[in-house]
Amino acid sequence: MDLFAALDHLWEELAAHRSQPTLRRWSGPEPVMGCFDHLDQLVEVAQAGTTDWRRDMSLAALSRLARTDQTAQLTALRIMRPGLIRLDRVYGHDLDWDDAHADLVARALHVFVHSGSRPGAVLMRLRNDLGRQRARRRSLQAALGERVHAETELLVPPSSTARAEVVELLQSAIDRGHITRRDAQIIVMTRLGGTGTESAAAAIGIHAATLRRARNRAETALAAFARGELREEVA
Repeated sequence: MDLFAALDHLWEELAAHRSQPTLRRWSGPEPVMGCFDHLDQLVEVAQAGTTDWRRDMSLAALSRLARTDQTAQLTALRIMRPGLIRLDRVYGHDLDWDDAHADLVARALHVFVHSGSRPGAVLMRLRNDLGRQRARRRSLQAALGERVHAETELLVPPSSTARAEVVELLQSAIDRGHITRRDAQIIVMTRLGGTGTESAAAAIGIHAATLRRARNRAETALAAFARGELREEVA
């Protein structure tokens, strides 16, 4: 079962069996919650975008409750569900680590709880973060030479901005032990500098086949490191 479907199932169980007890419990620390008869009503008011006086007050209360209350977290995700599904459709293929849905949900909850922003603002921030992530990924891919001439193995020259970003990323990956200096040298020579594989191998003193294998391993490690960096930036 996919995560969104699992969350839907949990919500249906909550709304059917624990709606009124939950609202009564919440109305102690957050009196505005006593203005709702059912959790679905709370969600409808929050999603409607109307001038209902309860909307802003209940969202602020829900943000405070969600810091420690899992039911409040589930309710917040229910309110943001349509927007999260849209983001998943547009950017889901960019989130190619193990559990993209879980990552998206965790980001949304983190921003909602810690920023106190309305769901619409949370989703806008996520969209902006994912857009920047996509742009940086494409820049990285271009600079690492995914567009390589099949016969001469010369890189189609990337932009200077892309070069600078990859050089910075290479240095960070070396500093943290993800790749070696020789790995970086191979990538710079063959991907950024346009040196052919045979020439680069001769200059380094290894066989061309060895260079290709080393480059493949290094680029895989570098891509994994870059994904980790991106996740830290938008967390």
